[in-house]
Amino acid sequence: LIANTVWTTCACGTEHAVSVCPKCDTVVAGDKTMRQGNTEVTPLFTPPPGSDIVSVVAESGTVRYAYVVGTDVHRDGTTVLSDVYSGPHVRVLISGSLTGILDGTTMTVYKEDGTILVKAEDVSDDSTAVGANENHVYWLNQSNDVVYANNDGNINRLGRISGPPAKMWVGKTIALGFWRELAARVTVFNSERPGIVSAFSLPNVPGTLVDAHCVFSSNVAWLFLALERG
Repeated sequence: LIANTVWTTCACGTEHAVSVCPKCDTVVAGDKTMRQGNTEVTPLFTPPPGSDIVSVVAESGTVRYAYVVGTDVHRDGTTVLSDVYSGPHVRVLISGSLTGILDGTTMTVYKEDGTILVKAEDVSDDSTAVGANENHVYWLNQSNDVVYANNDGNINRLGRISGPPAKMWVGKTIALGFWRELAARVTVFNSERPGIVSAFSLPNVPGTLVDAHCVFSSNVAWLFLALERG
């Protein structure tokens, strides 16, 4: 796919590989010219034999990772959280130097030195209703409040929703919850300030929802749906 991608440089200076410039909306005229170059791959780390990578994120240009050896979670080659991983049902979330471990309905947020910053035992039963960005670890509690752990050890509330979302994602400035029911309802939060920014239903989703995913820029969220028809 990458080798066959045709790139062009727009008059505005933007380099892209689509038919319309994403910056100035200029339509690409005529045939594109393929340019070939080299891609440099820099290995970051080599997991030890028998280990499993459980989380990788890019935060402000820094790649952070976590892998499991037995019941221990290793962060970025420096921090080891001992005896915190009891199986693949455990979720590992990366937030800067912090690590969130979700085991059942308990969320434990660890500091870089391995000590506990926050331990909450009232997490929603839906393990997909959690997320993290480079500043905080977020989760939905059993009162349907979207909350996050502050660096001072306090738990702050963003807002309350009407029911558990099918999934929740967190960007740098936006948090988004998504429901399969209620005509694919979406709730948007500011990831730093209390209150719901927006709540709406997607119009006429044409098919049966198979999966959903969300990616973020600094102030925009893109929600992608996989649908089955027929």
